[in-house]
Amino acid sequence: CEAAPDRAELWSSLARVQHKLTRYAEAEESAQRAIALDPDSRDSYNVLGVSKIATEDYPAAVEALERLVRLAPQWVSAHLNLGNAYLHAGRFAEAEERFDWVIAHEPNNHVARWDLAHIKLARKDWEAGWQCYEYRKQALDGVPGTLNLSEWRGEPLGDDTTLVILREQ
Repeated sequence: CEAAPDRAELWSSLARVQHKLTRYAEAEESAQRAIALDPDSRDSYNVLGVSKIATEDYPAAVEALERLVRLAPQWVSAHLNLGNAYLHAGRFAEAEERFDWVIAHEPNNHVARWDLAHIKLARKDWEAGWQCYEYRKQALDGVPGTLNLSEWRGEPLGDDTTLVILREQ
């Protein structure tokens, strides 16, 4: 980026990498440099927003992600990330609207359904909440650091079998 400081796409790419490396303050700075060069840089607003969520600056996350949704109104991930920013900011009705929008446009979005579960359960909408909560398994499938074990359903175990009970079981 230093060799081509006027190229927004390079700053945006750097921000993405920094975010993945959990260097959120640096990711925010790089994203803001990209936005200064290209005020319509959708990817930069996305990285800025999710980095702000990671650093618990929810008002700034909401601001960046609302701008992103205005720039890219059909981008499902933008709505999902905005929903999460609203959720963390305690703006539950707006979060639910975003998650419902994501599910309407991408019915098999397991993350949106799992996120929606938290709102429904908090409202004591048990049936819908637990139904959405079941999507947590698919939402976590393939996420580094999670165990991919078959669920024990009470069947007899062999003599040399080790039973691992996860928090939800």
